Amino acid sequence: MNGQLYFSILQTELKRSMAKFPKKTKMIYRQDLAPWHTSGIVKDKITKLKLNVLDWAPKRPDLNPIEMLWSIIDKKLASKPIYSRASAVERLQEEWDNIDQDLCIKLVESMPERIQKCLKAKGGHFL
Repeated sequence: MNGQLYFSILQTELKRSMAKFPKKTKMIYRQDLAPWHTSGIVKDKITKLKLNVLDWAPKRPDLNPIEMLWSIIDKKLASKPIYSRASAVERLQEEWDNIDQDLCIKLVESMPERIQKCLKAKGGHFL
């Protein structure tokens, strides 16, 4: 990932997503301090889109269910050796296609408990 690619994603996908909400909807966009998030081209785009940004510390605990899902997929991918980019893409697609909907629901439903643990840890990491 780099600033140019992230800019492209904001330009197309984020604008498309934002267009689905009523004009007066108050939105807050959250991102961490990854280098591509803080590049000049991206900062300019965020300003032009008039996004209300909630910056997120780079070492914060991950509360996002998709990050937990990626972790699960990473472990599955690590269970068998991958010898080429093509086989990596194939394996990733296979794992992605096999994601169980119940797992996704459980990850989302675990949010309140994880938020409480994070609050108890005063924003630090928790298990």
